[in-house]
Amino acid sequence: MGGEPAWHAAVIDLVYELIGDGLPKDYPLPLWRALESALPELTGHPAAGVLPLKAADGGDVWLLPRRARLVLRLPTDLEETGRRLCGQTLDVSGCLVRVGDCQRREIAAFPTLHAHHVAGSPDEVEFLADVAQELGRLGVTAQVLCGRAQRLDLGDQVVQGFDLVLHDLKPEASLLLQRQGLGDFRRFGCGLFVPHKTITRLT
Repeated sequence: MGGEPAWHAAVIDLVYELIGDGLPKDYPLPLWRALESALPELTGHPAAGVLPLKAADGGDVWLLPRRARLVLRLPTDLEETGRRLCGQTLDVSGCLVRVGDCQRREIAAFPTLHAHHVAGSPDEVEFLADVAQELGRLGVTAQVLCGRAQRLDLGDQVVQGFDLVLHDLKPEASLLLQRQGLGDFRRFGCGLFVPHKTITRLT
């Protein structure tokens, strides 16, 4: 499951206001290219990633809500670089979106995490076996719940996989998984974990 370099250093989320009408249906690749153009330091960085956007299906496009947010997960040493994105306009395959102010969001330990799309085998049995192997390699124990199949079109490549929920995580494992993620393509939103919205923070 994936071959991108592991990342164990501290990361943070920068949460930006995002102003615009919408984005293309297959936005992850053109969005990343627009971000690299605005912030060349992101290119090739193993820890940099974009969390999936929350948007509404508008047929040919994803419609952005009034309170749309763009979230970059970055190593702490790229925080000031990330703040340069504020005020810039991104051209995402012809859809123009303006990046507003941002806020720093610390990574916190939660017992349940969710990733919208973990890249891997389209076969659920093989996918779960790969997840178990990777969690074992990281020394993480958890209850694993595999959700819906996911598909990401990158033009010359289609990334398969599933959404994934991990329960009963110890605090150190929760933090590790949010720093490192699972699998490849984190720059396109894959393998990045966020706390489950109905679960309270670990103490």
